[in-house]
Amino acid sequence: MNKPSCGISIIKEYDQSTFFHLSCDCLSPEHTWVLEMDYDDTYGDMTLNIWAECCIHSMYNDNWFIRQWNKITGIWKIIFNIPFIYTSDLGITDERHINSFIEALEYGRERIHNHKRNKATNDNDTD
Repeated sequence: MNKPSCGISIIKEYDQSTFFHLSCDCLSPEHTWVLEMDYDDTYGDMTLNIWAECCIHSMYNDNWFIRQWNKITGIWKIIFNIPFIYTSDLGITDERHINSFIEALEYGRERIHNHKRNKATNDNDTD
C-alpha cells in the first residue's frame, strides 16, 4: 500500500476514514480540495467526499467597478436565496500528481478494506 507523495498529503487517519489535502498545480491556496474516504459500518457503504472552498473570483477582471458589482450581486443572491452557482477549479496536469491522486484513492480504499477485514475477524472471534 503506497502512500501518496506528489501534490497530495494525508491530513488525518481514523479507523474508518482518511482525510487528504489535494493541491492544484498552480499552487494557489484557493485551489485546494479536501478528500475524505470513509466507511460506514452500519450500512457497509464506502464514500468519497470532496470539499472545496468556493468563492467569487474577481482576479480575472481588471475593472474595479465590475469586480465590486459581481461581489454585490453575489451577496444579494445569497441573501434572497436566488440560485447561485459556485465553482471551484483544481488543475492536475503533471503525471506524478495524477498518479499520487490515484495512489491516495487506492490507499484510502485499502485502509477501508483492512478495517472491514479486521471488523469481520473481531466479530468472528466474539462468536
